[in-house]
Amino acid sequence: MSRKIKRKWEIWGEGIRLVILESPYRLFLEPMLQYIEDLDAQRKPNEIITIVVPQFIPRHWWTNYLHTRTADALRSALFYKKDVVITDVPYQVT
Repeated sequence: MSRKIKRKWEIWGEGIRLVILESPYRLFLEPMLQYIEDLDAQRKPNEIITIVVPQFIPRHWWTNYLHTRTADALRSALFYKKDVVITDVPYQVT
């Protein structure tokens, strides 16, 4: 799946660097928050960190709850973080 996203990002990204964090145990929040903390420690005062979060559009409505919980947890963890912007992008799950 990450290869497909990388190909699409070459078209959509307009030169913005894309970082995909691989997590062998399906951990999401912990590796992501650690990575953001590392970036935050290295950024310059005038830089803003933008997190692009896919908003999964599932094939069946009843699976929607499963997909939205992780994104909600990330938003909650970063809500008060200064100079961090979260961008939701709809992504059709097929």
